[in-house]
Amino acid sequence: MLIGAYQIIFLDKIPTYAAINETINGFKEVLRYEKAGYKKISQSAVTFTRLLNAVLRNIHRSQMEGFQPKPPLHIKYSHPKWIIRRLKKRLNDKNALIDTLIANNEFPCLCIRVNTIRTTRDGLLRLFKEHGIKAVKGNFSLSALMINGSYGNIQSMPGFSDGLFSVQDEASQLVGALVAPDKGERILDACAGVGGKTGHLIELSQGKAKIFAYDKAKGRYKTLRENLMRLGHDNMVKVIEDDWLIDPDNKNALIFDKVLIDAPCSGLGVIRRHPDIKWNRKEADIMSLKDIQKRLIKRFSRLVAPNGRLIYSTCTHEPEETTEIIKGFLAQHPEWHVERALFTYPPFMDGFFIAVLKNTGDK
Repeated sequence: MLIGAYQIIFLDKIPTYAAINETINGFKEVLRYEKAGYKKISQSAVTFTRLLNAVLRNIHRSQMEGFQPKPPLHIKYSHPKWIIRRLKKRLNDKNALIDTLIANNEFPCLCIRVNTIRTTRDGLLRLFKEHGIKAVKGNFSLSALMINGSYGNIQSMPGFSDGLFSVQDEASQLVGALVAPDKGERILDACAGVGGKTGHLIELSQGKAKIFAYDKAKGRYKTLRENLMRLGHDNMVKVIEDDWLIDPDNKNALIFDKVLIDAPCSGLGVIRRHPDIKWNRKEADIMSLKDIQKRLIKRFSRLVAPNGRLIYSTCTHEPEETTEIIKGFLAQHPEWHVERALFTYPPFMDGFFIAVLKNTGDK
């Protein structure tokens, strides 16, 4: 019934008679499946079929008479109530709220990052054009290309197997840009995952920075190494297997000029790419993730050299995971200060928070 009502009220391309007819037929199919023959169903089921028909026709009649239902936001835009409540509080603007909900439900175009060690953005554009793939330069990252329309399987795209590009949104690419790796710098990607940002750091430094990759979940290392090998970066990064090397309590622990913490988070800024987040994530998760984020920034800040930098990023805007993490850390560590902090927003790119902190060394 809900599906039929939705089609009648919200979908313009489905005729009302078709919506009613197919809804009833669908109900009958369920009965056939359960009872092995529609003629064998109970009288109550037949009565419900008639009721279903009457209700759907009454909905249509009400619309014809000018009735326009106003469903609540969580139904109209298919978001859990707790996410909408948080957005209302944070945005404090109805138009911004609606824009965010709409952006979360829109299918984003594919964004890729050009491997500038192996090719150029213009060179990859030409390659795509030769194969009928429509792409344009990104607006915020010098390595980004946006692909609209059909492109088939990503792994079958020209240049993928040759390591000419990786899939990465512009917001995520801005994280690497703010790390700004330079020749000779020792840089740790402390939550490397499968190596998306690790590879970007290598490309930004043209392989001249000393990049280290670490992730607590060592099971990801196999995919990380495969990704770096495809890009030709496997000899340009040191994957840390021994946790003791980056244990702050080890007096011989490695010290870095820069540490990137792309922290595990609620992911509410990338709902448009992963719509299942809306239903799999719970509000209580934010509190548990906040504790993890606090521990990460406390631990890895101790591995940053004086005058070095720590870059903290999340793919969410929730205050508990972003600004409050930074404020809490600074309150306990006056030797650190914020050099830069920014948010990115859909639909232009994914929703990220990025902060660059500097260790002045003055306790």
